[in-house]
Amino acid sequence: MDITENYLRTAFDELDMIIAGRSLHAVFQPVINLANAEVLGHEGLVRGPHGSPLHFPLTLFETARNANRLAVVERLSSEVVLEAFGGFESPSKLFINVSPESFTQFATNIAAILAYTHKLGLDPRTIVIELTESTPNFDYQLIKNAAGHYRKMGFEIAIDDLGEGFSSLRLWSELHPDYVKIDKHFIQNINNDSLKLEFVRSIQRIAECSGARVIAEGIESQAQLSIVKDLKIAYGQGYLFARPAPQLLPEVLPEVREVILSKRLSIFPSAVPSSRLMGNLSGLHEYLDPVAPETTNDEVYAIFEACPHLYSLPVVRQGTPLGLISRYSIVDSFARLYVRELYGKKPCRLFMDSKPLIVEHDMGLHALSDL
Repeated sequence: MDITENYLRTAFDELDMIIAGRSLHAVFQPVINLANAEVLGHEGLVRGPHGSPLHFPLTLFETARNANRLAVVERLSSEVVLEAFGGFESPSKLFINVSPESFTQFATNIAAILAYTHKLGLDPRTIVIELTESTPNFDYQLIKNAAGHYRKMGFEIAIDDLGEGFSSLRLWSELHPDYVKIDKHFIQNINNDSLKLEFVRSIQRIAECSGARVIAEGIESQAQLSIVKDLKIAYGQGYLFARPAPQLLPEVLPEVREVILSKRLSIFPSAVPSSRLMGNLSGLHEYLDPVAPETTNDEVYAIFEACPHLYSLPVVRQGTPLGLISRYSIVDSFARLYVRELYGKKPCRLFMDSKPLIVEHDMGLHALSDL
């Protein structure tokens, strides 16, 4: 048995003990209404035992996926979060994370959550099923059908980490979610980055047309909050308000409330020149050396490591584009337990988005925005 197999076996044994002992505990992070500084609800998260290699959720769920225990761990996580939330008898909403795999396993997963919700005396109308984008490819029709079942039972739907993956916008158009959570990457440094500002502004405009409510994740500073408020984003979440904790936040702390309700004028970062928005893609695109589908993930990782400002790489075979690999996807995956050891020498197409949006270089920006 090599070192990787030994590590996996140890992690799998630890996972089995956690499942058998129901050794997860819930923490909650509030979602704040930015118009009145009231608490809309809380996102329910889980942690493994303190001191365990599976304490943090990324490692916990990645190990569960590798051990073919993801459905079991997700169901246990939902039960633990619901139990803890039910004990507070709070009128606020509860956001529960669900992977696409469990989201579409309607009979075995969401029916169990519904039964457990009724058992604890909770109202499904206060619970928001938060779909996480943990896989690069979706069966959109299956997800759309499942969402219809959820709504019939009273649950609301949210899309988590909008902008993190390439399929987020299509998922939005297919699901028509009640809430859309913007990935924290686009909130970090938004007060100094005009492109992030324009991205978030565009998301808010789409939300206004579609009836979705936007939640900005990762707000950590007053400057970020000020920009988000000026863009008319409805809700916020982040360390500025509260870190995840075992207790619910009944109300915003007075000093934070004062910041939220302040009329401070924001200084927007330099806007993208309107002349660029009136043109076509030929003035915006940048040539990148593509990689072949046989290029290893280690080699792709090395390219991203050497080029800090590179956000994606095209995968091309003999002049034909096959897909895109995002920096976030591979760097985030390699940060998880054993992923680099297992997949580093594998072809990069494993982390590739095989259905990116492909357009002609001379397409107008307004035409592009209509796609």
